[in-house]
Amino acid sequence: MLVSCDKTDTGCSGGLMNDAFEWIVQENNGAVYTEESYPYASGEGISPPCTTSGHTVGAMITGHVELPKDEAQIAAWLAANGPVAVAVDASSWMTYTGGV
Repeated sequence: MLVSCDKTDTGCSGGLMNDAFEWIVQENNGAVYTEESYPYASGEGISPPCTTSGHTVGAMITGHVELPKDEAQIAAWLAANGPVAVAVDASSWMTYTGGV
């Protein structure tokens, strides 16, 4: 859904979580569709056409917050509010082959 519909980000070339959340809230009435009803289709690096009807809503988003980069504050927020979305700069993982 986001790869095809969120035009603030860059489809198959990536994007930012905050922009994706904003698109969901502002442009899709907070609806996040299930993977089963709107499957991700990769291939040639071209986003499939966007469709916003006929899908099953799996979750609703009413807003989002950006947490500070402090583990104790993140843990406290998590305990009080529930799950968090996390972004990782994985550029250094390009040559990862295994092990910890």
